[in-house]
Order: sequence, then C-alpha cells, then structure tokens
Amino acid sequence: MTASIRLLLALLLLLPMAGLSGCPTPLDDDDVIVDDDDTVDDDDTVDDDDTVDDDDTSDDDDSAGDDDDDDDDDSAGDDDDITGDDDDDDDDDDDDSAGDDDDSAGDDDDSAGDDDDSAGDDDDSAGDDDDSAGDDDDSASGPVANLFISEVADPSDVANAKFIEVFNGGSTPIDLTGYRIIRWANGATANPAAAPMAAVLLQPGDVYVIGYNQGTFDSTYGAGIADQYSGSISGNGDDVYELYDGVQVIDTWGVYGVDGTGTAWEYTDSIVVRNVGQPGPSPTMILGEWTITPGPANLASPGTHTN
Repeated sequence: MTASIRLLLALLLLLPMAGLSGCPTPLDDDDVIVDDDDTVDDDDTVDDDDTVDDDDTSDDDDSAGDDDDDDDDDSAGDDDDITGDDDDDDDDDDDDSAGDDDDSAGDDDDSAGDDDDSAGDDDDSAGDDDDSAGDDDDSASGPVANLFISEVADPSDVANAKFIEVFNGGSTPIDLTGYRIIRWANGATANPAAAPMAAVLLQPGDVYVIGYNQGTFDSTYGAGIADQYSGSISGNGDDVYELYDGVQVIDTWGVYGVDGTGTAWEYTDSIVVRNVGQPGPSPTMILGEWTITPGPANLASPGTHTN
C-alpha cells in the first residue's frame, strides 16, 4: 500500500471522531418570550427579571429604578403615576394620580380624594381627610366667624324658661344659614338633639335667642325677644351645648362626652353668661370665660349682650 493511500485511510478514520467532539452552536435563552434572565439586559419581553433593567412591559419587577407604569411596584424610587397606584412602601413616591392612598412620609399628593394621614402632607385638594400633624390643608373649612354662645339659662324658679343666646362679636353681618345648636345630654356622644337656626343675617353686636317653650319664655321674659323656639333647648344643668357652623363645631359650653353633674361647669338652676372682653369662639370650653350664677329667671338677660 502506497504512502498516499495510507494517508487517505487515516483521514477517513479521523472524520467521525471530529464530528463527535465538535460543539454545536448553543441556543440563546435571552430573547425568547419567557426567559429566566436575572442579568442586566435589554429584554422588552414578558420576563421574570428582578434586576435593574430597562423593561417597560407588564412584568413583576420590584427592583430599584424600575420605571414601569403598568405594575404594582412598591420599591423605592418608583415614580409610577398611574391611576390606582397604592404605593405605601417608599418615601419618594410623588404619585399625583386619582385614588392614590399613599400614607408615606413626604407624599405631596394633590389629587382629589387623597386620604393621606402622613405627617407633612400638604394636600390642598377637595375631600382631603388628613388628620395628621403638620397638615396644611386649606380645603376643609373656611374661616370661623366671630359668633359665640353668650348666655345659657336653666332658671331655678321657672323650669321651662330655659334658653340659649348666640352673639355676633364681629364687625360684619353673619349669615346663619346652616348654623345650629347641638345639645348632648348626660354625657352622650351619639344621637344629639339639634336646633337649626333660621337663615337670617345677624348684625354685628346683635344676638340670636332660642327659647325652649314659647308660652313660658314669653310670659317670663317678654314677647318678641326670642328669635325661635325649640324643644332641643332643654339643658337641665349637666348637658353640653355646641354651636355648629355647618362644617364644624366653633364654640362649646360644657365638656363633650362628660355629664356635668358635680363638675365645675354644672349649671343646674343657674344662669351662665359669657364674660365681657372675650376674643371669640372656642370649640373647647374655657371655663374662665364664663360666670355661673345660681338663681331665678330674673337674673337672665336674653336679647342683650355686651362684650
């Protein structure tokens, strides 16, 4: 056998071995529809990638820096402004979307319906129900009028000659539309009695009187003094009276939730008068602003008040 034939046979024997030891081209597992890529990639598909990526799809990426607007990402730095984002876990959420209920510190959400109770909330939107310290919410209510309770009577001699008097201590007329007197009996905190006031303009320095019983009031103090009568004005010495302006309580006689019997403010068989020189209403009673005088109806002065 010649040398050239032997060389040819050797080459033929080596060819199958080269085929067995050769490495086929690997399948790329990166750009398929479902990958398990946990590396920094540029994959825009539906993946399960929890790394820092540039993914703008509907994934479940909770990593820092994810700017995905279709997810439920609660990570720090998420700037997701979509409707319904309920991100309560980061301090940098600046979500202004409707329905955001973010209670994190630093939330500056001005959207309608924000119910953020976090400190520092600066929400001026309508419907903000923020009770937190530092809330600078200007939407809850307007300025309180200089209108306050000036006299409360439970005379010792004429039981049904009870009344309450309200005084305009300001310099402009006050529209009483929506105002009412609320009475809490015997320390109650539910189901109060109420006496809505008439829709009239109360002039500066004038008073508005609500009597308990018309016949008894008129025969005791004179006709034409009371502006209205209401069975709700039946405080018998231990009940709380509040002046409500249609939005909030602006002035109070007594202590809410407390039965006045035996307290420093009990007014059984007494006449209670607001002292001269008071600056205005107070939703919490300041007892030093009042004088309680036990005695008969002739100590009362409904229809006039000096401040």
